[in-house]
Amino acid sequence: MLKLIRGDTLFLDIRVSDEESGDPVDISGKQLTFSVKTSIDDADDAAMLSESVTFPADSESLSGRGSLVIGSDKTYDLIPTGDGDPAYYDYELRTFGTPDVVETLEYGRCKIIGDVTRGADE
Repeated sequence: MLKLIRGDTLFLDIRVSDEESGDPVDISGKQLTFSVKTSIDDADDAAMLSESVTFPADSESLSGRGSLVIGSDKTYDLIPTGDGDPAYYDYELRTFGTPDVVETLEYGRCKIIGDVTRGADE
């Protein structure tokens, strides 16, 4: 189970490769979206957290590697989940076209943990 700590910066690194050959897949121009929801049936606009990045045409993207950094300002207001009430997350990779192709790279349950240290003005 993925664990997220409220108020922490989240670093998500991906590596995409061909399932059959294992060769890296060029992700230049593709969009990675990471979403967290309290229910998998929630609409996308009701997600607790949703962030996206479109990968540039650079050597990292050409080798199938990319990163999404979600700042602490985006995770600051997450509500901690109880032990029996996990949230759900996924990473989707979108290739723009007609039609767009969307692939879920990873999904599962996650637990949001309350942070202990909070700034004086928080």
